Amino acid sequence: MRILSILIAFFATSCSGDLGTWLDTSTFHSFGSTLFSDPQQVSLKEVHLDAGQLVGKTVVIEGNVVSVGKYQTHLVLADSTARMLVVLTKIHGETERYEKKAPKFVKVLGVVERGKKGLPYISALAISEMPVPNA
Repeated sequence: MRILSILIAFFATSCSGDLGTWLDTSTFHSFGSTLFSDPQQVSLKEVHLDAGQLVGKTVVIEGNVVSVGKYQTHLVLADSTARMLVVLTKIHGETERYEKKAPKFVKVLGVVERGKKGLPYISALAISEMPVPNA
């Protein structure tokens, strides 16, 4: 038992770089939460109305999938307040499953970016399929 706790402590201290990011995205994809980072959960409206404080920060958004792009490079999420473009180009190997059937409700771990005209979008790092609330 002592060896297990030492391995966990060593593993946790070594996960500050790329390994930590990889583990966070993997656990978010599987369980809907991260191990090492603490991203801020925001609504789609908060991202739209942000004055620049969220740009470059990792956030979690959730919503209904309205549409998926033809080549699974993007999707559009919507909730009761807004719609948001989610770019999927940083996700490797996960988007092929959306070719036949897109999930109805997802949580997205991603970075807030600004487009050419200043409109925000989310560059997804991981997507977690969730059951539709109140369904």
